[in-house]
Amino acid sequence: MSEALLDTLPEEATRRLATGLIDHALEAMDRLDAGEDPEALHDVRVALRRLRSTLRAYASVLPGKRIAKRKKALAELTQGTGEGRDAEVQLAWAGQLSSEASEGRAVLVEHLAERKRKGYAAVHDEVLPGLRTLLPKLRDDLRRYRLEHVVFEPAPPPFRALLGRLLRAEVDALEATLRGVSSIEDEAKAHRGRIHGKRIRYLLEPFKDALDRGPRAIKALRGLQDLLGHLNDLAVRTESLRIALEHTAQERARRLVDDAVRSEAAHRRSSAGVLSAPDDGSEARDRAHYERAQEGLLALLRDVLADKQTTFDKLTQEWLNGALLGTLVKELQGLSSALEVTSAPKEIERKYLLSALPPHVKGTTPSRLDQGYLPGEQLIERIRRIQSPDGERYVRTVKLGRGVSRIEIEEACGRDVFEKLWSLTMGRRVEKQRYTLPEGDRVWEIDAFLDRELFLAEIELASEDEVVQFPSWLAPHVVRDVTDESTYVNSKLAQ
Repeated sequence: MSEALLDTLPEEATRRLATGLIDHALEAMDRLDAGEDPEALHDVRVALRRLRSTLRAYASVLPGKRIAKRKKALAELTQGTGEGRDAEVQLAWAGQLSSEASEGRAVLVEHLAERKRKGYAAVHDEVLPGLRTLLPKLRDDLRRYRLEHVVFEPAPPPFRALLGRLLRAEVDALEATLRGVSSIEDEAKAHRGRIHGKRIRYLLEPFKDALDRGPRAIKALRGLQDLLGHLNDLAVRTESLRIALEHTAQERARRLVDDAVRSEAAHRRSSAGVLSAPDDGSEARDRAHYERAQEGLLALLRDVLADKQTTFDKLTQEWLNGALLGTLVKELQGLSSALEVTSAPKEIERKYLLSALPPHVKGTTPSRLDQGYLPGEQLIERIRRIQSPDGERYVRTVKLGRGVSRIEIEEACGRDVFEKLWSLTMGRRVEKQRYTLPEGDRVWEIDAFLDRELFLAEIELASEDEVVQFPSWLAPHVVRDVTDESTYVNSKLAQ
């Protein structure tokens, strides 16, 4: 289904994506109501986050005030799911802490447990009822729309072109944001980079199996997000420890004040000859408890800050100053380019290995082709000089895909541009003669390479399933179909 969505109208694809996410959210909400699935609230939040990201990203193809109003209400309700889930995640972390700071850990767990209780109560009492009213209405709004098309005007480009543009914008934003992170104090920038990374994942994941290199790009992106996500978790833990420390300090101060008040009262009674009740030591134990709790919380805070520094150092070495960020950006840019140019003309052709140059070409004047390939991993650009009886011309070409059907973008260029680019193709060049031979309503192109004993025949077709009929002059020399063999791709033959 995901591959089919890429070639539908942008509004149709967007509405299908959004309604599917609504269904996921409602199903997770049912599990949350049942109270038996510890991951239910997390799944609700993920579905809602993806839904909001989808509605935001594709807002240009979702017109209307009603949907805009629903989006605003959804944002307000979604915010109410964060407190309980954040406290739940931190409780899991606190439960794994060593017993060395047991009293500090106990204070932290008590604080987080109360936050979780209040957060879940708010979800059940306010958020879920609101979502159960809002989401079905939003789904009904998304399931129906009017489409207007003007005769003789071209249809809008498919959804994949819009996806490619949005992906490129987010990738540029991700790179620019992370390049601005230079120290551990740039926490806000790192968090924005994490958000851009999430948006990229949300754009790609519904189509990962339909995109070349999609799973690989998402896997690399997750590696970056794991680091950025851990930094964000540490920032949240730091804030929780700060709040717990403030609470402990206030309790300790309150106990000290109470002790001072009791001591003064006891002194006055003693001066008046009134006996005081014996001290059972509870006040001293309380003071000692809060003092140890403070020390324990400070020890936990130091551990969190050390972990934060270690994580930032790893992010810097491997991604910001290392090769990983650049590699990821190139990978994602290659995906966006492939998506954006899908509406470009397609070249449908088959290629055959020949045993020799057919004698039939004698008497036909060939063109000489000198072509080179510019440096690149995901996007390979070819420049070509064509010398024929009609003169000399220069062409720049980008091809995407493999096999019988490929995307081909071609444009003419001047001699000066060709010569500047030609120097960059050193070590990746092909020289050959091309014989062009019409045969019925098709044209055969026979290439004889000048730097090796190699002969190839190519023919352009009207469709991928068209049956190729070899003319009698060519058939005896055909060895096999090499359309799908990368060995005979010109960029691989270049040397």
